[in-house]
Parts: sequence; structure tokens; C-alpha cells
Amino acid sequence: MTDIENVFSIFHDGCISGYSGDMTLLNLKIECTYLAELINLNYSFFYIKLFEVSHLSFQTWHNLIDLATELVIKPEKIFQAELEILSANIKDDVVEVICNQYDKTFDYCGGVLRISANRIEICDEKMNTISLDELSSICDKYWDTFR
Repeated sequence: MTDIENVFSIFHDGCISGYSGDMTLLNLKIECTYLAELINLNYSFFYIKLFEVSHLSFQTWHNLIDLATELVIKPEKIFQAELEILSANIKDDVVEVICNQYDKTFDYCGGVLRISANRIEICDEKMNTISLDELSSICDKYWDTFR
């Protein structure tokens, strides 16, 4: 679980902009230009592959305070809106990813994406595998420019 938490934490301020697959192999497209460009100036996103997903849900935060929150469990509903990644942590053996959502056609402004999977794999735009250590180094390189 820690690797999954770390990957989503590194991609904070990035967006989940698409998905494919199912609970056996769930592929997420992560728009994160500021990191992708450090691999190739023409890149703007990554893919993450989640293997053997045992839990996937999204608890919405509604725009109107008096609306009840909704627990969404179908991937096609969870990922119909682009979800901005704010932070990630582990709670009860599940990674909780705090997300914003800005598309006004939906009645929620974000929520908590909960994921549990056997393992995670990171790929660049050309589907070249990137290790977590490599992704961490790319992230450190980016943040070092501000120090």
C-alpha cells in the first residue's frame, strides 16, 4: 500500500484524466506536465497500472452543503470527471486520495478516492516503465529548482 500512497503523493497537483480496464488491471492516465516534461519536453502525462484492485470507491463532496454525499463504486462514474490529486494517505489498509473536481456540470466539487490494490506500476507516455525511485528522483529534481 505504501508504494501506491507514495505514487499518488508524488502526483499531487496532477489530474486523473482517464481510465481503462477493470478490477484485475486498472489503468489511470495522470496529467502531470511539470514532472512529465522532465522525462521528455513533449510529454504531459503518465500512466499508472493498478493490479488486482480489491477496493475502489469515491466519496463525493457536494457543491451544496445540504446534499448528502454519494458513494460511487463504478469506475466509469468515478472517473467521468477529471480529478485533481491533492494528497494521499493510508487509512485502514486503503489508500485515500483527496481530490478536487472543477467541472460545473457535476454536482460535486471533489471527494475521497479510496483504492486498494496488490501492486502499482508507473509508465511514461510511451508506456516505458518507471520505477518509484526514478519517479521520486524526477520529483526531487523538479522541487530542487525552487530551492
